[in-house]
Amino acid sequence: MRNPFVLFVVLAAASAAFGQWLEGMIALPDSFSYLDSLGAVVENPQTGRVYIHSASGVMVVNGITGAKETNHRNYDDPVFCAGADRICLLRRDSVLVVDARADTVVARTGTTPGWDDFVFSQTSRRLYLFTTNSSPADIEVLDVTAGVVVDSVEYAGRLGGAIWDSLTNRVFFAACLQGESGIVAYDCALDSFVGGVWYERQETGFIALDQDLRKLFLSWDAGDTIVILNPDSIAEVSRVQVPGVDGFELVERRTHRLFYRHGSATVVFDTRADSVRAELADMEPAWLDWDRENGEVYLAPCRAAGVAVVDTNDAIDRWLLVERGDTIVTLALKRDGTTLYAGLEQDTLFIADPQTGAVRGMVVAPCLRLAGLLHNPAGNMLYAFCYNKGVIAAIDSDGQMVGCIEGIRFWDHLSAVVNPALNRLYVAGNYVLGVVDCNTMQVVHVESLPRLREAALVLRPDLGKLYVFPRIHEDTMGHVVRVFDCWTDSVVAEVGVWNKTPDAVYHQAAGLIYFSCRRAPAIGVFDPATNTVVRTVDPARADIDDRLCIDLNRNRVYYSAVRDECLIVIDAISSSVLDTVELPREVDTLIMNHARDKLYALQFSRSGHFYVYDCAAESLLPEVDFDPSYSALLNTRNDKLYFYDYRNGLRVIDCRYDTTTALWDIGQFVSFLAWDRIDNRVYAAWARPDIFVFKDDPTGVLSHSPTEPVADRLCPTIVRDVLWLGQSRDRPSAGGTVSHPMAPARTQSPALLDITGRKVMDLQPGPNDISRLAPGIYFVVTPHPYPRAFRPASPSPQAERETAVRRVLVAK
Repeated sequence: MRNPFVLFVVLAAASAAFGQWLEGMIALPDSFSYLDSLGAVVENPQTGRVYIHSASGVMVVNGITGAKETNHRNYDDPVFCAGADRICLLRRDSVLVVDARADTVVARTGTTPGWDDFVFSQTSRRLYLFTTNSSPADIEVLDVTAGVVVDSVEYAGRLGGAIWDSLTNRVFFAACLQGESGIVAYDCALDSFVGGVWYERQETGFIALDQDLRKLFLSWDAGDTIVILNPDSIAEVSRVQVPGVDGFELVERRTHRLFYRHGSATVVFDTRADSVRAELADMEPAWLDWDRENGEVYLAPCRAAGVAVVDTNDAIDRWLLVERGDTIVTLALKRDGTTLYAGLEQDTLFIADPQTGAVRGMVVAPCLRLAGLLHNPAGNMLYAFCYNKGVIAAIDSDGQMVGCIEGIRFWDHLSAVVNPALNRLYVAGNYVLGVVDCNTMQVVHVESLPRLREAALVLRPDLGKLYVFPRIHEDTMGHVVRVFDCWTDSVVAEVGVWNKTPDAVYHQAAGLIYFSCRRAPAIGVFDPATNTVVRTVDPARADIDDRLCIDLNRNRVYYSAVRDECLIVIDAISSSVLDTVELPREVDTLIMNHARDKLYALQFSRSGHFYVYDCAAESLLPEVDFDPSYSALLNTRNDKLYFYDYRNGLRVIDCRYDTTTALWDIGQFVSFLAWDRIDNRVYAAWARPDIFVFKDDPTGVLSHSPTEPVADRLCPTIVRDVLWLGQSRDRPSAGGTVSHPMAPARTQSPALLDITGRKVMDLQPGPNDISRLAPGIYFVVTPHPYPRAFRPASPSPQAERETAVRRVLVAK
């Protein structure tokens, strides 16, 4: 087994007084970051630390050993601001300013969202953040010493790349304005544009600068001409015909060479002679850097393993890190030329000798890509399925990983279920069924499922059977339901079906398994007692996204017919169609709320729709303006529905009124949700290994509009001028009387108490005027409608209380 990854839980500063609150975040695999989609690598010459940009943020490591020291999550490009002793970490809406002498954060400033490029003036100690390919273009000027935005400039046209000239203290922008493109100069001392040169081109070009020779170079995408200008006068000097230019990459100033991209080759242009010196075939540049001592250029080609070192004669002198066998995706050379930093696609950054390629240190932080989350109440354990590393991380209630389960070859489309009778985890997908003993956290069995890529699982723990339905099977002759014996860990039967099965559910009262099919008949009925398909139902055309849901209150099965945009209501006992409910749009997800007699019908895979079907009234409620995507989860303990809203973030719905009670913009999609019914937590994650932990506290405060009723549950609320008291089926209808045939009447009515316990007013069902009350915390006290001896049996301890108490926050 691999060494367990370290987990880091960031405790949020939110108060538990709120109904849903962000309790923390579990970061896999370690407490700093993960290396994925590597970008710029910047060395801090003051301390020797290295800043590595990856998808999870900027990781700071020891430049000698590679030991991880800290991480700035959610920040992107690191920039060393020479002369200002600052390192700026950039993201689209803010800048983090770090004191380079101590690697400590000294300022954080907000910026106008939308900028996507930057350039630094060492003389003015200012960082210019600007937007590209938008007109007009915005430039924000950041004083990096003070860490504040000091100016905002608008340019009427579009801007492309930019480069700073140290001799004139100007920034040259590639620009496009009124159908022409060229170069405009911005004077950093005057804070204004001072001139430019224009050509009849529609797109912004590429620019490069040889400061020592005082030459400014301009070209355009796929152009065969390089225009040479004088950066002092901003006037054209000459033009040179060259092989097509796809982008300037690097100016090596010691021998005056310009490296640029030309298709799959790298072209070397002599900036003294203004001519092409060499062309390196099959060396399309991905990353380049150069040694300021000897002029060697380090080139990491696209789709090639290793780093090519180009000498001053334009020949490849040597290759480095070739034996690592993976593409180099980022490259940086220490300014004194003594250390090479090279990042691989697979979660690793090498610290190497630039002459021999010998590895001196490594930074390894694998990016675990999640394929799902599942909570096991036994042991209160969360399982995070990481398909790219083939591991299952077992996380306890404190957010600590206590096990790393390996041995099952699954992928990003998996199905998993926990058998509470044996405390075992079953994982199906990628042609295998894996069995994990949750007590020992070991894989105890792997069953081969030939050509079965995805499965729909139905567990019968009372029978000790797991039914594996073929959600995706590569062989049309292999559409079979496998019956897996959980006691012997073996397949004991195979039952043929007529096509792939997108979904399968077990109805307890009927004792039958209903499964949908991608080809008519649309629904099959499987009897676990005899391992046979006993019936079929064909109410609609079958589809890949058809789903099933059971209603135990009324012994029904609901079937979403995607192609026909309807909801089919089926009697679970007789397998007969009771009703067909027309839907405005197709749905691909069904969630049953038995407590509210509601069926939530959501559409994830296309444009996103949210419908509520009233099972008691047998009618479709008006559509709610939500945009659900990817995943949804019902918290039956607090009667909340969680789902990712594509436009806004993670949305929490109060199922009493189908209104939003919380909305969380966590900066990423939510593909996976899991509910911890022991601690009442909800875990939310995307493919990235960041798991957000939400606490759903029933004693917290929920916000409702003044016109919404407050049900008689132990849930607090925020109110202002009107307190609505809901009418409960277990409460008196008026005047405190009870209709129970044998129960003595109670006349005590609900009351509102202040924080000292003093009654301030009696309450009635419906609206209660509380506008005269001072702001503060109050309590709604609702006595049980009839004595204990006359109450119906209830498994709920809350229902047995003599008095229900709910906290209310009165705001003004």
